[in-house]
Amino acid sequence: MALVEFHGVSRIYKSGVHELRALDNISFTLDKGKFVVILGQSGAGKSTLIRLLFREEVATSGKINVNGRNLRKIKRRELLKHRRSMGMVFQDYRLLPKKNVYDNVAYAMEVTECKGKDIKKRVPEILEVVGLSDKAHNFPSELSGGEQQRVSIARALAKNPKLLLCDEPTGALDYNTGKAILKLLQDMCRERGMTVILITHNSAITPMADRVIKMKNGKVGSMKLNERPVPVETIEW
Repeated sequence: MALVEFHGVSRIYKSGVHELRALDNISFTLDKGKFVVILGQSGAGKSTLIRLLFREEVATSGKINVNGRNLRKIKRRELLKHRRSMGMVFQDYRLLPKKNVYDNVAYAMEVTECKGKDIKKRVPEILEVVGLSDKAHNFPSELSGGEQQRVSIARALAKNPKLLLCDEPTGALDYNTGKAILKLLQDMCRERGMTVILITHNSAITPMADRVIKMKNGKVGSMKLNERPVPVETIEW
């Protein structure tokens, strides 16, 4: 069963008499439990696609279904539930500077009204998964870029999402740290059965994906199914 479905989706921004067609009649489906790379240069429409999935924006035309829910028709009271079913990992981390690692991850659960006992149990488990158990009491300013990105991933995973959206998660990292982050994301997909959508301009990482969608000028240029995705360790770029 498809988790994500785009049917003839366009997103048009208007400024006076001018129009910018960020997405132009795109269609594709993504199955559950797959690692998907959306590839394209700046301006291709990748970030717009992510914002539509998170329902920060609404498509101008067409239909987007996520887990059977039509996002154009979603009601306000259902919107929070929709967003809670997803995790978001950003290139710039977006950590709370005055909260330590533990509290950054716990906060993601607090805003979804998780019980205190569940937070106390799950946060240490997630920090162990991302290799940051010994950094629980450190603040973001005391962490490396790679460690901050791991906190960002831990925060996204704390909600146990069905869908994890990653916006250039390795763009600001060095090669070795970037590869470690990609391995973590690939492992999460394989071990937890979640769907991971990673947007990037780096074509070298596409062999690790189950599915590759290439975008250019707001259109889906081509789609490729990798029958045997390669381990991250083998990737060079």
